[in-house]
Amino acid sequence: LGDVNDSLAEANALMKNRDLKNFRQMNDDLLLHEDSLYKQVFEYNTARVINVSINRNTNFITLDKGSELGVIKDAGVISGGNLVGIVKEVSPHFAVVMPLINTNFRSTVKLGRSGDMGQYTWDAENANQGLVNEIPKHIKAAFGDSVFTTGFSNYFPENILIGTVEKVNSSPEDEFQS
Repeated sequence: LGDVNDSLAEANALMKNRDLKNFRQMNDDLLLHEDSLYKQVFEYNTARVINVSINRNTNFITLDKGSELGVIKDAGVISGGNLVGIVKEVSPHFAVVMPLINTNFRSTVKLGRSGDMGQYTWDAENANQGLVNEIPKHIKAAFGDSVFTTGFSNYFPENILIGTVEKVNSSPEDEFQS
């Protein structure tokens, strides 16, 4: 089953590499996908987690693949369609990832219903919860709303799921909600 699972993961990565959202058009006048006018920005690889920490302020994940197999520093890490983190260090055979549950992780995110943006951080209080700050008060953030990547960075494509809203905090003296 392990070999079958590895084979399926490789096939998934190959299919995701062909997705148009991983390419950026080089010339706005032409719309040919199979043309050299597109540059692939995001490439998917497979890896296994060999070490993980979840009980620190600065958690990290170690992957079993490194630069010899195409892993690069500052690459985004996604699992099951969800954002995991960003590669911070790479050796020939291993990579170290800063996950969402690291107090140094920051990312611009957007709410699924409105598309309005905020800033994701983690406050180290709960490994299952992050914070989205700087959402203007006039936006109706609501329980169950999805939180996605914006696509404004070179780390990961747009619309990768980060999580869902569990609670909305707003104080009368503040212009923003979290």
